[in-house]
Amino acid sequence: MIRAFASGLILAMTLLAACGDDDGEDASSPSPSASRTAATLTPTLSASPFPATPVVTPLADESLRIVFFRPAEERGQYSGRLWISGIDGSGAQPVTPQGAEAMFAGMSGADTFYWAELLSEEKAVLWRQTLSTGGREELLRFDIRFFGHAQVSPNGDRIAYIDFDSVYLLDLATGEQRLLLQGNAIACDPPQTGTPFPGSCFGYRNPRWSPDGELIVVQKGFYEGAVMVLIDPDDPVEVEVGDGELDGAYIAAWSPDSRALCVIGRFAAPSAFYVARTPDWAMTGYLKDELEPTPVSGFDPRASSASGCAWASSDRLLVSIANGEDGYPSRVGALNAGDGTFAEFEFVSDDEAWSRELIGAPGRALAVTQAFIAGGQSKNPGPLHQVDAETGAIAPILQPGDWAVAVVDVSD
Repeated sequence: MIRAFASGLILAMTLLAACGDDDGEDASSPSPSASRTAATLTPTLSASPFPATPVVTPLADESLRIVFFRPAEERGQYSGRLWISGIDGSGAQPVTPQGAEAMFAGMSGADTFYWAELLSEEKAVLWRQTLSTGGREELLRFDIRFFGHAQVSPNGDRIAYIDFDSVYLLDLATGEQRLLLQGNAIACDPPQTGTPFPGSCFGYRNPRWSPDGELIVVQKGFYEGAVMVLIDPDDPVEVEVGDGELDGAYIAAWSPDSRALCVIGRFAAPSAFYVARTPDWAMTGYLKDELEPTPVSGFDPRASSASGCAWASSDRLLVSIANGEDGYPSRVGALNAGDGTFAEFEFVSDDEAWSRELIGAPGRALAVTQAFIAGGQSKNPGPLHQVDAETGAIAPILQPGDWAVAVVDVSD
């Protein structure tokens, strides 16, 4: 089964591109100038290997992969040339063609890679690429003006994607496409001043499948903020995570059993961790004073901010917590989702670097944390580190400045 958690910073211009502040903690409105155009609802299936598409040499016999950008490659802030490596950084090599503005959309097995190529500020094309041959085929074209993106399901049979402001489902076997959730971003043109949250101006972004493939969590962005909603693709009635308790939510990570979500968001305060569990998806807060939280030991709730989470097991989270008014130093460790106890790991890094994102595959002990170079408003990528939940070791990998996109479990 393929399982991945993609960072809120990177994938698909989805979360941080939609944020309203420098720390990436608020989801902003739909684009005020956006206007709806007809989407390409019928995919173009045309198998065609391209000489410019790299052939990827098989990696060592391991189940975890890191997908990342390399800073030497020219790229935008949230797209560029995608690379792949083992979880320890071994075997690093490019996947997408040089010069293509790519966004990661998932893997199916160790050899099938999905990615979206930005064709303009409005349109993208979704590709399915065979790594071992370099062959790729076009699946569909979609509107990305509302930070649209796509993700393949865990068993590789369906793709959830955002066309402009709405959620669609593509059946890869039949080519059938269905509308799951209809957005209303057009109501933001012109912006509706004084519209109370949640308001009528909204759109969807950043779909993420549960590991069992039964649910999709998606960010629902309003003019004033964002929440996370859940849908069953076979019965697409949205269920709001936390029932409106957050005024901004921008990262959601699935537990390995698909029974819980770690949400990073804010409630009238700097960002915190919230865990929502089935069946009612009510939230328990950690780190902050809102939502009757379980406090995280060793942290001042007035000067701490959640910045990344991944599930090492069904009740244990790997987390990154910025501690201090300037956002650093950051501390990385394991958070017990039951009692809020925090076990800090030894983080070896430059004194001027601070951890921001933490990315992992659900239920796996190994993850990666992305650091940034501190100073002013800069967000220059610093060292990328592997985090081992079993030993507590954190070690630098890959090249300085490599920018992590996802950790993918390619085991069957």
